[in-house]
Amino acid sequence: FFFDLFSESAQPPRLDYTDMLLYFASHPDSMEGFYRALSVTIGRPVIKPPDDNLLLKSLPAISDVEENKERIMQNDGDIIVHIAEQPT
Repeated sequence: FFFDLFSESAQPPRLDYTDMLLYFASHPDSMEGFYRALSVTIGRPVIKPPDDNLLLKSLPAISDVEENKERIMQNDGDIIVHIAEQPT
């Protein structure tokens, strides 16, 4: 099926395998599609660094820590719980 779909109409029909793979490299996420197409073009896998590193998302931003540092240092024994909303 794919040979018929992607082959040229010349006789005998030929298939440009790279063009076919580039077609399959398309992805709704443009960066993912870019990495896939780059992998096809250079002929070896390109590893994309993960964007959603859960460890980093779970750590508070330094600015949040600095903002609350003085208030925490002046704590008179009451327990203060601060929940910062994580950006999505």
